[in-house]
Amino acid sequence: MPAEPSLASAYEKAQTRLLGLAYRLTGSVADAEEAVQEAFLRALERPPADTTLPWEPWLARVLVHLCRDRLRSRRRVRYLGPWLPEALELAPGSLPEAPSGEARYSAMESATTAFLLALEALGPTARAVLVLRDVMDWSVNEVAAALALQEGNVKMIHHRARRRLDGYERRRSLPGAEQRRLTEVALQRLLAALAADDGAAVASLLSDEVVALNDGGGAFHAARKPIVGRALVGLFHRKILRGRATSGLRFAWINGAPAVLLRFEMRGPEQAPRALFQLACDAQGLVDRIWTTLAPDKLGALRFDEDQKVVRAQPIIL
Repeated sequence: MPAEPSLASAYEKAQTRLLGLAYRLTGSVADAEEAVQEAFLRALERPPADTTLPWEPWLARVLVHLCRDRLRSRRRVRYLGPWLPEALELAPGSLPEAPSGEARYSAMESATTAFLLALEALGPTARAVLVLRDVMDWSVNEVAAALALQEGNVKMIHHRARRRLDGYERRRSLPGAEQRRLTEVALQRLLAALAADDGAAVASLLSDEVVALNDGGGAFHAARKPIVGRALVGLFHRKILRGRATSGLRFAWINGAPAVLLRFEMRGPEQAPRALFQLACDAQGLVDRIWTTLAPDKLGALRFDEDQKVVRAQPIIL
C-alpha cells in the first residue's frame, strides 16, 4: 500500500470509514465526530515515528482507544432510564447489506438500532474486539496490535463477546427488502391503531415478548424501565399518546429501517415536543421491539419536517 502524501489527503480519504468505526464503537454520532477530530489532532501534535507509512491504520488504532475512553466515561455517569443510540437518517442501499471478507455483520446491519443496542451488553474492550473482528474484518493480529493485547486474549474476548450477543442472534433479522416491508406495514398499522385508541387492534400487532424502551435522557417524562409484554406495552403507548395532538409527522429511514418523526403540540414542560418512534418485527411480522427517543440531544440532527434546518448535518457512516 503506497504511503499517503499528506495527513490532509489521509483525512479526506479515511474520514468516512473512521466515522463509521467510531459510531459503532460509541453508538453516538456526536462522540464519533469528536473522536475522529481528536485522532487527527493527535496526528498533528504527536505524529507516529514513521510518517512515510499509510496514515489510516495508525489513525484507526488511535481512534479505537479514544472511543473506548469515551464509552467508559459515558458509563460512569448514571443515565436516567434506558439508553438508546443516537439515530442516523440512513436509507436502504446507502450501505452494503452483505458482509465483506470474513466479517460476520454487514455495514448496514452493524448500523441498525438493534445491533447498536446489543453492543451495549459488552464492555469497552469486548465491544472494540467484536466490532473490529466481526464488522471491520480486522485480523486477530491487527486487533491485538491496536488494543495492546496478546492474540490469545483477543480470541478469548472475541469468543465471550459473541456469546453475550446470543440474544441478538436469536432475534436477528437481516436487513433486506422483505424485512423493511414487514416493518413499514407494522409501523403504519400500529400508528393507526394508537391514533384510534383501539386496544384490541394494538394488541393484535404486538408479539407476546414485545419490549419497549423510552429514552428521555432525563429531560422529559419517559418510562425509566423497559416495558415488557403485549398488555403493558399496548396500554403504555395508548396512554401516553391519548389526547396528545401532533403538529407534524414525517416518515423517515432511520438506521436503515422505516421510522416516524413526530412533533407534538406542547401541553406541559415535562412532555417532549418531539419524538422518534422506531420498531422491529419478528419473522411473523409482529412487533417485538419499540424504541422511542425523546432526549433532545439525540434528535438535533434529524429533520422533523421538510423545511427544518438541522442543528448539525449528519455524516455518512460506512
